[in-house]
Amino acid sequence: MNDDAVKEIQEFIGGYQSGIVSFLSTVNEYKRSTIRQVSTFVDFKENWQVGTIGRHRDGDLKLKHLIDNPKATMHWVETNGNTIGPRWAVRNVWMHANVEIVKDEDVINEFLKKRLQARDQDHTSLEKSYERYLILLHPVRIRAEGFAEFYREVLLINDFINPTIRKSNYRKGVMGSEEKA
Repeated sequence: MNDDAVKEIQEFIGGYQSGIVSFLSTVNEYKRSTIRQVSTFVDFKENWQVGTIGRHRDGDLKLKHLIDNPKATMHWVETNGNTIGPRWAVRNVWMHANVEIVKDEDVINEFLKKRLQARDQDHTSLEKSYERYLILLHPVRIRAEGFAEFYREVLLINDFINPTIRKSNYRKGVMGSEEKA
């Protein structure tokens, strides 16, 4: 189950599939979470490192948040109508991560080339007429729902060199916790 579940989670967060949307959550100066939809590329060869491109703008809050607090949460949510369990929950994965901001154009272009090759798609051209930066998220913990046999079991990953799944039932003892996903 471990290898299959890891592969399924990797395909979910890294496969760029229609019906799976990704969000970045940062913390503002008032300690409130701010969420925005972003396009991501996950480099599994680099310990599941997630990259997304930011564009400098006047008053760029995303960059300000990440400079003030270099921690973020990525969240991938299935939106194509597939559900799990009796309450129609959706499969989702969230990742706590430490953030690195990269402004070096050579590194940004290497990232874009790698993303282009992996997806055979391009959302941000190597040619640009604006200042951009690369947000690299280095995972600390992943929590995945909807990838286990029972819908209330969540899968946890804390090691991204040798990913090992830990299972947890977040409603142990609650009626219905043994219903199939």
